[in-house]
Amino acid sequence: MLHTCTVITVEANADMAPVHHRMPAVLEPGQWADWLEPDGD
Repeated sequence: MLHTCTVITVEANADMAPVHHRMPAVLEPGQWADWLEPDGD
């Protein structure tokens, strides 16, 4: 069995930019359903 994962990144915000130009995308709990079921089913 092959286990994999993906980290979706976005442009770094002002706090992270001095460390790296990208950072993980962070979703608020209210956005979870939009990502897990984009069609709203």
